[in-house]
Amino acid sequence: MCKNTAKYHTKRENKKIEFPYSDQLMRILAQGLVRYALVCKTIAKNDI
Repeated sequence: MCKNTAKYHTKRENKKIEFPYSDQLMRILAQGLVRYALVCKTIAKNDI
């Protein structure tokens, strides 16, 4: 599940290049990705 969403996020990143985001939006997106990565790590630990 996490791998599929990672592919989805890279597609979103490619679209992001097409039009500029404000610094605030970029920070919010970065924080969201960090939180998502932590959730994926905890899920991976629970699966093992």
